[in-house]
Amino acid sequence: MNEKSPKKDVRIEEGSLEQTSESWVKPVEGLSTSDERILSWTNDFTNPNDHPFWYTYQVHALASRVSRSIQQHVMLDLREGAGLEAASLSSIIDLLEDPTRIAEKSVISTSVINPEHSHLWGDVGLIISCPPQNVLGIYPEDAGTPWFKLAKDVRRDGLSCTVDELLAATTNTFHNEVVIEGTTAGSSIELIGILIVVGKDGKPMDEYSSEIMVRHANRLKLPIVKVLDRSPRTVDTTYRGILIDIKTIFQGADRDRSNKV
Repeated sequence: MNEKSPKKDVRIEEGSLEQTSESWVKPVEGLSTSDERILSWTNDFTNPNDHPFWYTYQVHALASRVSRSIQQHVMLDLREGAGLEAASLSSIIDLLEDPTRIAEKSVISTSVINPEHSHLWGDVGLIISCPPQNVLGIYPEDAGTPWFKLAKDVRRDGLSCTVDELLAATTNTFHNEVVIEGTTAGSSIELIGILIVVGKDGKPMDEYSSEIMVRHANRLKLPIVKVLDRSPRTVDTTYRGILIDIKTIFQGADRDRSNKV
């Protein structure tokens, strides 16, 4: 695993990709070759057992108690009422309760972070190792991916850039999104560490979830990485992820209902 500063050779595709309600953000289209992209997503991440000053991690951030509660209630309502046909049972797996089940989830939203771009959707997360073939799409910001669906039913933009190209396209105010599939016919993602976001005082931003994750890390003998919080703490940014989740869920339900007519 290599640690290096991001390259700046990157562009955001402005071509004919259709903007859909499932993903209104266009993927990062790098200038790299296919082989360079595969090599990058294989080798360009840091081993959390040896957390250096300069790091690069792929992280699945976990929802806060408020957001997780909203997600669970909405999913229950959909199953009992609208009956979202394409919904995946794996979407209701609670990774705060059992992080080892992450590879069972069909669609997983992750972010790639380094010291310059450390924004995440939540204040605790799972550091993962993801085979390149499990990447479904790479976006410079939150793409509103329907995490409750099966991988076969979500948009696939594929491995469109290198890790460096993604970080170069990421803003300083919001997290990027890399959508992945937990398990394919030939490969699965792997949990390799626990990440906790801390404030300038060194205390976890989400003390409740952090305590639980520390216990998991000790039980599973996983390294714990602490990353300094650099996100703007406003109502808009704090709850934007929750609002995106709710909007995406109900748009999916509306589409499924219309398909029955």
